[in-house]
Amino acid sequence: MQSLRTLASHPMFREFLGFSSSTLTQQASSLVTSLVAAALLGPEVWGTWFLLNLILRYGALTHLGALNGLNREYALEVGRGNQEEAEQLRKTSLGALAASLLVVILPATAILTFTPSQYLPAIALTILLLVCQQLYSYLSMTFKSRIQFTLLSRLQFAVALATPAITLPLTMTIGLNGFIIGQAITYALVAAFAYSSDKKLYQLRFDAQRTKKLIRIGFPIMIVGVLYALFTTVDRWVILQVMNAEALGHYSLAIMALGAAALLPQVIAQQYYPRMAQRWGANRDLTEMKRLARTQSRLALIPTTVVVLLAEVLGPPLIQHLLPDYTPGIPAFRIILLAPIINTFGQGYANLLNVTDRQYRYIAIIALSIVINLLASYQLAISMGLAGVALGTVIAFAGFSFGIVTVGQSSRNT
Repeated sequence: MQSLRTLASHPMFREFLGFSSSTLTQQASSLVTSLVAAALLGPEVWGTWFLLNLILRYGALTHLGALNGLNREYALEVGRGNQEEAEQLRKTSLGALAASLLVVILPATAILTFTPSQYLPAIALTILLLVCQQLYSYLSMTFKSRIQFTLLSRLQFAVALATPAITLPLTMTIGLNGFIIGQAITYALVAAFAYSSDKKLYQLRFDAQRTKKLIRIGFPIMIVGVLYALFTTVDRWVILQVMNAEALGHYSLAIMALGAAALLPQVIAQQYYPRMAQRWGANRDLTEMKRLARTQSRLALIPTTVVVLLAEVLGPPLIQHLLPDYTPGIPAFRIILLAPIINTFGQGYANLLNVTDRQYRYIAIIALSIVINLLASYQLAISMGLAGVALGTVIAFAGFSFGIVTVGQSSRNT
Protein backbone atom coordinates (compact mmCIF):
# COMPACT_ATOMS: atom_id res chain seq x y z
CA MET A 1 0.00 0.00 0.00
CA GLN A 2 2.86 2.38 0.81
CA SER A 3 4.29 1.83 -2.67
CA LEU A 4 0.93 2.63 -4.27
CA ARG A 5 0.64 5.82 -2.20
CA THR A 6 4.15 6.78 -3.32
CA LEU A 7 3.14 6.34 -6.96
CA ALA A 8 -0.11 8.28 -6.53
CA SER A 9 1.68 11.21 -4.88
CA HIS A 10 4.24 11.54 -7.69
CA PRO A 11 3.90 14.80 -9.73
CA MET A 12 3.70 12.79 -12.98
CA PHE A 13 0.90 10.53 -11.73
CA ARG A 14 -1.98 12.51 -13.24
CA GLU A 15 -0.16 12.68 -16.57
CA PHE A 16 0.50 8.94 -16.30
CA LEU A 17 -3.20 8.20 -15.80
CA GLY A 18 -4.19 10.16 -18.88
CA PHE A 19 -1.40 8.86 -21.12
CA SER A 20 -1.69 5.22 -20.02
CA SER A 21 -5.49 5.18 -20.34
CA SER A 22 -5.36 6.75 -23.83
CA THR A 23 -2.65 4.29 -24.89
CA LEU A 24 -4.69 1.33 -23.63
CA THR A 25 -7.84 2.67 -25.28
CA GLN A 26 -6.11 3.20 -28.61
CA GLN A 27 -4.64 -0.31 -28.60
CA ALA A 28 -7.97 -1.86 -27.62
CA SER A 29 -9.73 0.10 -30.36
CA SER A 30 -7.18 -1.04 -32.94
CA LEU A 31 -7.53 -4.67 -31.84
CA VAL A 32 -11.34 -4.64 -31.96
CA THR A 33 -11.37 -2.86 -35.34
CA SER A 34 -8.92 -5.41 -36.77
CA LEU A 35 -10.88 -8.38 -35.45
CA VAL A 36 -14.17 -7.10 -36.88
CA ALA A 37 -12.50 -6.21 -40.20
CA ALA A 38 -10.92 -9.67 -40.37
CA ALA A 39 -14.34 -11.24 -39.91
CA LEU A 40 -15.86 -8.99 -42.58
CA LEU A 41 -13.12 -9.49 -45.16
CA GLY A 42 -12.34 -13.17 -44.68
CA PRO A 43 -8.95 -14.92 -44.39
CA GLU A 44 -7.82 -14.51 -48.00
CA VAL A 45 -8.41 -10.75 -48.21
CA TRP A 46 -7.14 -10.27 -44.66
CA GLY A 47 -3.95 -12.06 -45.66
CA THR A 48 -3.58 -9.57 -48.52
CA TRP A 49 -3.79 -6.76 -45.96
CA PHE A 50 -0.93 -8.29 -43.97
CA LEU A 51 1.19 -8.27 -47.14
CA LEU A 52 0.28 -4.63 -47.79
CA ASN A 53 1.17 -3.90 -44.17
CA LEU A 54 4.81 -4.52 -45.08
CA ILE A 55 4.72 -1.23 -47.02
CA LEU A 56 3.83 0.53 -43.75
CA ARG A 57 6.43 -1.34 -41.70
CA TYR A 58 9.36 -0.80 -44.05
CA GLY A 59 8.21 2.62 -45.21
CA ALA A 60 8.31 3.80 -41.59
CA LEU A 61 12.09 3.19 -41.54
CA THR A 62 12.98 5.38 -44.51
CA HIS A 63 13.43 8.56 -42.43
CA LEU A 64 16.54 6.77 -41.06
CA GLY A 65 15.80 7.73 -37.48
CA ALA A 66 15.24 11.47 -37.96
CA LEU A 67 12.08 11.33 -35.85
CA ASN A 68 13.86 9.29 -33.18
CA GLY A 69 16.56 11.95 -33.16
CA LEU A 70 13.95 14.66 -32.72
CA ASN A 71 12.50 12.88 -29.69
CA ARG A 72 15.86 13.24 -27.93
CA GLU A 73 17.41 16.38 -29.40
CA TYR A 74 14.37 18.67 -29.00
CA ALA A 75 14.22 18.05 -25.24
CA LEU A 76 18.02 18.25 -24.97
CA GLU A 77 18.11 21.68 -26.64
CA VAL A 78 15.29 22.91 -24.40
CA GLY A 79 17.36 21.77 -21.43
CA ARG A 80 20.25 23.87 -22.76
CA GLY A 81 17.91 26.87 -22.89
CA ASN A 82 17.96 26.90 -26.70
CA GLN A 83 14.26 26.82 -27.61
CA GLU A 84 14.90 28.31 -31.05
CA GLU A 85 17.30 25.51 -32.02
CA ALA A 86 14.79 22.96 -30.71
CA GLU A 87 12.15 24.40 -33.06
CA GLN A 88 14.58 24.40 -35.99
CA LEU A 89 15.23 20.70 -35.36
CA ARG A 90 11.50 20.02 -35.27
CA LYS A 91 11.00 21.75 -38.62
CA THR A 92 14.00 19.89 -40.04
CA SER A 93 12.64 16.52 -38.87
CA LEU A 94 9.41 17.21 -40.76
CA GLY A 95 11.43 18.13 -43.85
CA ALA A 96 13.43 14.91 -43.52
CA LEU A 97 10.21 12.94 -43.16
CA ALA A 98 8.74 14.58 -46.27
CA ALA A 99 11.89 13.78 -48.25
CA SER A 100 11.90 10.16 -47.06
CA LEU A 101 8.27 9.70 -48.07
CA LEU A 102 9.12 10.97 -51.55
CA VAL A 103 11.83 8.30 -51.67
CA VAL A 104 9.07 5.74 -51.11
CA ILE A 105 6.38 7.31 -53.29
CA LEU A 106 8.39 7.95 -56.46
CA PRO A 107 9.69 4.40 -57.04
CA ALA A 108 6.39 2.98 -55.78
CA THR A 109 4.55 5.02 -58.41
CA ALA A 110 6.81 3.57 -61.10
CA ILE A 111 6.20 0.05 -59.79
CA LEU A 112 2.44 0.61 -59.87
CA THR A 113 2.56 0.92 -63.64
CA PHE A 114 3.56 -2.77 -63.78
CA THR A 115 1.13 -3.91 -61.07
CA PRO A 116 -1.89 -6.06 -61.99
CA SER A 117 -4.98 -3.86 -62.01
CA GLN A 118 -6.79 -5.76 -59.25
CA TYR A 119 -4.05 -4.89 -56.71
CA LEU A 120 -3.31 -1.36 -57.88
CA PRO A 121 -5.98 0.55 -55.83
CA ALA A 122 -5.08 -1.22 -52.59
CA ILE A 123 -1.34 -0.57 -53.02
CA ALA A 124 -1.90 3.09 -53.95
CA LEU A 125 -4.19 3.57 -50.93
CA THR A 126 -1.65 1.87 -48.64
CA ILE A 127 0.98 4.38 -49.78
CA LEU A 128 -1.49 7.17 -48.93
CA LEU A 129 -2.03 5.56 -45.53
CA LEU A 130 1.75 5.47 -45.00
CA VAL A 131 1.92 9.25 -45.51
CA CYS A 132 -0.92 9.87 -43.03
CA GLN A 133 0.46 7.37 -40.52
CA GLN A 134 3.94 8.89 -40.61
CA LEU A 135 2.47 12.35 -40.13
CA TYR A 136 0.83 11.04 -36.97
CA SER A 137 4.19 9.56 -35.88
CA TYR A 138 5.76 13.01 -36.34
CA LEU A 139 3.05 14.55 -34.15
CA SER A 140 3.53 11.86 -31.52
CA MET A 141 7.30 12.40 -31.40
CA THR A 142 6.85 16.18 -31.28
CA PHE A 143 4.43 16.11 -28.35
CA LYS A 144 6.56 13.57 -26.45
CA SER A 145 9.72 15.64 -26.93
CA ARG A 146 7.84 18.75 -25.72
CA ILE A 147 6.49 16.81 -22.72
CA GLN A 148 2.95 17.56 -23.94
CA PHE A 149 1.53 14.19 -22.92
CA THR A 150 -1.88 15.64 -22.11
CA LEU A 151 -2.28 16.82 -25.70
CA LEU A 152 -0.91 13.52 -27.01
CA SER A 153 -3.46 11.67 -24.86
CA ARG A 154 -6.25 13.65 -26.53
CA LEU A 155 -4.93 12.68 -29.95
CA GLN A 156 -4.79 9.02 -28.93
CA PHE A 157 -8.35 9.11 -27.61
CA ALA A 158 -9.42 10.75 -30.89
CA VAL A 159 -7.75 7.98 -32.90
CA ALA A 160 -9.35 5.34 -30.67
CA LEU A 161 -12.84 6.76 -31.22
CA ALA A 162 -12.51 7.61 -34.91
CA THR A 163 -10.84 4.40 -36.10
CA PRO A 164 -13.81 2.01 -35.68
CA ALA A 165 -16.40 4.74 -36.37
CA ILE A 166 -14.90 5.58 -39.77
CA THR A 167 -13.08 2.41 -40.79
CA LEU A 168 -15.68 -0.29 -40.14
CA PRO A 169 -18.57 1.29 -42.14
CA LEU A 170 -16.20 1.81 -45.07
CA THR A 171 -14.98 -1.79 -44.76
CA MET A 172 -18.55 -3.06 -44.87
CA THR A 173 -19.26 -0.86 -47.90
CA ILE A 174 -16.19 -1.25 -50.12
CA GLY A 175 -14.11 -3.99 -48.50
CA LEU A 176 -10.33 -3.85 -48.09
CA ASN A 177 -9.99 -0.50 -49.83
CA GLY A 178 -12.48 0.93 -47.35
CA PHE A 179 -10.48 -0.47 -44.45
CA ILE A 180 -7.36 1.31 -45.72
CA ILE A 181 -9.17 4.56 -46.58
CA GLY A 182 -10.81 4.66 -43.15
CA GLN A 183 -7.46 4.52 -41.38
CA ALA A 184 -6.00 7.22 -43.62
CA ILE A 185 -8.99 9.51 -42.97
CA THR A 186 -8.65 8.94 -39.22
CA TYR A 187 -5.01 9.98 -39.15
CA ALA A 188 -5.68 12.95 -41.45
CA LEU A 189 -8.49 14.22 -39.21
CA VAL A 190 -6.32 13.88 -36.11
CA ALA A 191 -3.52 15.75 -37.89
CA ALA A 192 -5.98 18.55 -38.69
CA PHE A 193 -7.10 18.60 -35.05
CA ALA A 194 -3.47 18.97 -33.94
CA TYR A 195 -3.01 21.86 -36.39
CA SER A 196 -5.89 23.70 -34.76
CA SER A 197 -3.95 23.67 -31.47
CA ASP A 198 -0.65 24.87 -32.98
CA LYS A 199 -0.55 26.53 -36.40
CA LYS A 200 3.27 26.22 -36.55
CA LEU A 201 3.29 22.41 -36.27
CA TYR A 202 3.62 21.84 -40.01
CA GLN A 203 6.32 24.38 -40.77
CA LEU A 204 9.13 22.40 -42.36
CA ARG A 205 12.73 23.07 -43.21
CA PHE A 206 15.21 21.30 -45.49
CA ASP A 207 18.53 21.60 -43.67
CA ALA A 208 21.28 19.14 -44.58
CA GLN A 209 23.42 19.72 -41.48
CA ARG A 210 20.59 19.40 -38.99
CA THR A 211 19.21 16.39 -40.86
CA LYS A 212 22.60 14.68 -40.56
CA LYS A 213 22.62 15.46 -36.85
CA LEU A 214 19.14 14.00 -36.32
CA ILE A 215 19.99 10.85 -38.28
CA ARG A 216 23.35 10.42 -36.50
CA ILE A 217 21.53 10.44 -33.16
CA GLY A 218 18.29 8.77 -34.24
CA PHE A 219 19.46 5.97 -36.52
CA PRO A 220 21.03 3.83 -33.77
CA ILE A 221 17.99 4.51 -31.56
CA MET A 222 15.75 3.29 -34.39
CA ILE A 223 17.94 0.20 -34.79
CA VAL A 224 17.51 -0.49 -31.07
CA GLY A 225 13.75 -0.54 -31.65
CA VAL A 226 14.11 -2.93 -34.60
CA LEU A 227 16.39 -5.26 -32.61
CA TYR A 228 14.10 -5.14 -29.58
CA ALA A 229 11.20 -6.24 -31.77
CA LEU A 230 13.36 -9.15 -32.93
CA PHE A 231 14.37 -9.93 -29.33
CA THR A 232 10.74 -10.16 -28.22
CA THR A 233 9.68 -12.40 -31.13
CA VAL A 234 12.45 -15.03 -30.95
CA ASP A 235 10.11 -17.31 -28.97
CA ARG A 236 7.66 -17.55 -31.87
CA TRP A 237 10.32 -18.66 -34.34
CA VAL A 238 11.62 -21.24 -31.87
CA ILE A 239 8.14 -22.71 -31.35
CA LEU A 240 7.58 -22.99 -35.11
CA GLN A 241 10.96 -24.69 -35.50
CA VAL A 242 10.70 -27.13 -32.57
CA MET A 243 6.92 -27.63 -32.42
CA ASN A 244 4.12 -26.51 -34.75
CA ALA A 245 1.55 -23.80 -35.50
CA GLU A 246 -0.95 -25.27 -33.02
CA ALA A 247 1.61 -24.95 -30.23
CA LEU A 248 2.17 -21.33 -31.25
CA GLY A 249 -1.58 -20.82 -30.92
CA HIS A 250 -1.47 -22.18 -27.36
CA TYR A 251 1.50 -19.92 -26.62
CA SER A 252 -0.25 -16.84 -28.07
CA LEU A 253 -1.87 -16.12 -24.70
CA ALA A 254 1.59 -15.83 -23.15
CA ILE A 255 2.58 -13.41 -25.93
CA MET A 256 -0.48 -11.25 -25.24
CA ALA A 257 0.13 -11.37 -21.48
CA LEU A 258 3.71 -10.22 -21.94
CA GLY A 259 2.60 -7.33 -24.16
CA ALA A 260 -0.16 -6.24 -21.76
CA ALA A 261 2.05 -6.35 -18.66
CA ALA A 262 4.82 -4.43 -20.46
CA LEU A 263 2.54 -1.58 -21.55
CA LEU A 264 2.48 0.51 -18.35
CA PRO A 265 6.28 0.54 -17.81
CA GLN A 266 6.65 1.57 -21.46
CA VAL A 267 4.32 4.51 -20.81
CA ILE A 268 6.42 5.58 -17.82
CA ALA A 269 9.61 5.20 -19.88
CA GLN A 270 8.18 7.49 -22.55
CA GLN A 271 7.28 10.08 -19.91
CA TYR A 272 10.77 10.01 -18.40
CA TYR A 273 12.74 10.03 -21.65
CA PRO A 274 12.29 13.71 -22.66
CA ARG A 275 12.66 14.82 -19.04
CA MET A 276 15.98 13.01 -18.79
CA ALA A 277 17.07 14.53 -22.10
CA GLN A 278 16.22 18.02 -20.81
CA ARG A 279 18.26 17.51 -17.66
CA TRP A 280 21.16 16.07 -19.66
CA GLY A 281 21.07 19.09 -21.94
CA ALA A 282 21.05 21.40 -18.92
CA ASN A 283 23.97 19.98 -16.94
CA ARG A 284 25.33 16.74 -18.48
CA ASP A 285 25.39 15.20 -15.02
CA LEU A 286 25.53 11.39 -15.20
CA THR A 287 24.91 11.11 -11.46
CA GLU A 288 21.54 12.78 -11.95
CA MET A 289 20.80 10.56 -14.96
CA LYS A 290 21.44 7.46 -12.85
CA ARG A 291 19.18 8.80 -10.11
CA LEU A 292 16.38 9.43 -12.61
CA ALA A 293 16.92 5.95 -14.12
CA ARG A 294 16.53 4.35 -10.69
CA THR A 295 13.43 6.43 -9.93
CA GLN A 296 11.84 5.46 -13.24
CA SER A 297 12.49 1.78 -12.59
CA ARG A 298 11.00 1.97 -9.08
CA LEU A 299 7.87 3.73 -10.32
CA ALA A 300 7.46 1.25 -13.19
CA LEU A 301 7.86 -1.72 -10.87
CA ILE A 302 4.74 -0.83 -8.84
CA PRO A 303 1.99 -0.96 -11.53
CA THR A 304 3.77 -3.79 -13.36
CA THR A 305 3.79 -5.97 -10.24
CA VAL A 306 0.09 -5.25 -9.64
CA VAL A 307 -0.82 -6.20 -13.23
CA VAL A 308 1.30 -9.37 -13.08
CA LEU A 309 -0.20 -10.51 -9.77
CA LEU A 310 -3.73 -9.98 -11.11
CA ALA A 311 -2.86 -11.91 -14.27
CA GLU A 312 -1.30 -14.77 -12.26
CA VAL A 313 -4.42 -15.08 -10.09
CA LEU A 314 -7.16 -14.44 -12.65
CA GLY A 315 -5.58 -15.57 -15.92
CA PRO A 316 -5.45 -19.38 -15.55
CA PRO A 317 -9.06 -19.88 -14.33
CA LEU A 318 -10.38 -17.49 -16.99
CA ILE A 319 -8.47 -19.38 -19.69
CA GLN A 320 -9.80 -22.73 -18.44
CA HIS A 321 -13.36 -21.41 -18.34
CA LEU A 322 -13.50 -19.22 -21.46
CA LEU A 323 -10.77 -20.69 -23.68
CA PRO A 324 -10.41 -24.36 -22.70
CA ASP A 325 -8.66 -25.21 -25.98
CA TYR A 326 -5.77 -22.97 -24.86
CA THR A 327 -5.13 -24.60 -21.47
CA PRO A 328 -1.85 -26.22 -22.68
CA GLY A 329 -0.43 -22.69 -22.79
CA ILE A 330 -1.18 -21.88 -19.11
CA PRO A 331 2.27 -22.93 -17.72
CA ALA A 332 3.99 -20.69 -20.31
CA PHE A 333 1.50 -17.91 -19.53
CA ARG A 334 2.43 -17.98 -15.83
CA ILE A 335 6.18 -18.22 -16.36
CA ILE A 336 6.50 -15.44 -18.92
CA LEU A 337 4.80 -12.93 -16.60
CA LEU A 338 8.11 -12.72 -14.72
CA ALA A 339 9.72 -11.07 -17.77
CA PRO A 340 8.05 -7.63 -17.55
CA ILE A 341 8.89 -7.37 -13.83
CA ILE A 342 12.54 -8.17 -14.55
CA ASN A 343 12.55 -5.76 -17.47
CA THR A 344 11.51 -2.76 -15.32
CA PHE A 345 14.91 -2.81 -13.60
CA GLY A 346 16.69 -2.02 -16.85
CA GLN A 347 14.29 0.38 -18.57
CA GLY A 348 15.50 3.49 -16.76
CA TYR A 349 19.10 2.74 -17.71
CA ALA A 350 17.99 2.04 -21.28
CA ASN A 351 16.75 5.63 -21.41
CA LEU A 352 20.07 6.75 -19.91
CA LEU A 353 22.06 5.05 -22.68
CA ASN A 354 19.94 6.64 -25.41
CA VAL A 355 19.92 10.09 -23.83
CA THR A 356 23.68 10.20 -23.18
CA ASP A 357 24.65 9.10 -26.70
CA ARG A 358 25.63 5.55 -25.73
CA GLN A 359 23.24 3.89 -28.17
CA TYR A 360 25.82 1.52 -29.66
CA ARG A 361 26.43 -0.03 -26.26
CA TYR A 362 22.67 -0.57 -26.06
CA ILE A 363 22.73 -2.23 -29.50
CA ALA A 364 25.55 -4.58 -28.40
CA ILE A 365 23.60 -5.61 -25.28
CA ILE A 366 20.38 -6.31 -27.13
CA ALA A 367 22.19 -8.21 -29.91
CA LEU A 368 23.77 -10.46 -27.27
CA SER A 369 20.36 -10.85 -25.59
CA ILE A 370 18.87 -12.07 -28.88
CA VAL A 371 21.51 -14.81 -29.01
CA ILE A 372 20.84 -15.76 -25.38
CA ASN A 373 17.10 -15.87 -26.06
CA LEU A 374 17.55 -18.06 -29.11
CA LEU A 375 19.89 -20.56 -27.43
CA ALA A 376 18.05 -20.77 -24.11
CA SER A 377 14.57 -20.97 -25.62
CA TYR A 378 15.61 -23.58 -28.17
CA GLN A 379 17.33 -25.86 -25.66
CA LEU A 380 14.57 -25.59 -23.06
CA ALA A 381 11.84 -26.05 -25.70
CA ILE A 382 13.26 -29.48 -26.53
CA SER A 383 13.05 -30.68 -22.92
CA MET A 384 10.14 -28.63 -21.48
CA GLY A 385 7.96 -27.63 -24.43
CA LEU A 386 6.14 -24.30 -24.27
CA ALA A 387 7.05 -23.75 -20.63
CA GLY A 388 10.71 -24.08 -21.64
CA VAL A 389 10.31 -21.41 -24.33
CA ALA A 390 8.76 -19.07 -21.76
CA LEU A 391 11.55 -19.80 -19.29
CA GLY A 392 14.17 -19.17 -21.96
CA THR A 393 12.52 -15.81 -22.67
CA VAL A 394 12.60 -14.89 -18.97
CA ILE A 395 16.30 -15.85 -18.79
CA ALA A 396 16.99 -13.64 -21.83
CA PHE A 397 15.14 -10.70 -20.23
CA ALA A 398 17.17 -11.20 -17.07
CA GLY A 399 20.40 -11.11 -19.08
CA PHE A 400 19.18 -8.05 -20.98
CA SER A 401 18.28 -6.13 -17.81
CA PHE A 402 21.53 -7.13 -16.10
CA GLY A 403 23.53 -5.90 -19.08
CA ILE A 404 21.66 -2.60 -19.34
CA VAL A 405 21.93 -1.89 -15.59
CA THR A 406 25.63 -2.85 -15.46
CA VAL A 407 26.61 -0.69 -18.43
CA GLY A 408 24.39 2.17 -17.27
CA GLN A 409 25.74 2.20 -13.72
CA SER A 410 29.37 1.96 -14.89
CA SER A 411 29.01 4.87 -17.34
CA ARG A 412 31.29 7.82 -16.63
CA ASN A 413 31.41 11.40 -17.92
CA THR A 414 33.82 11.75 -20.83
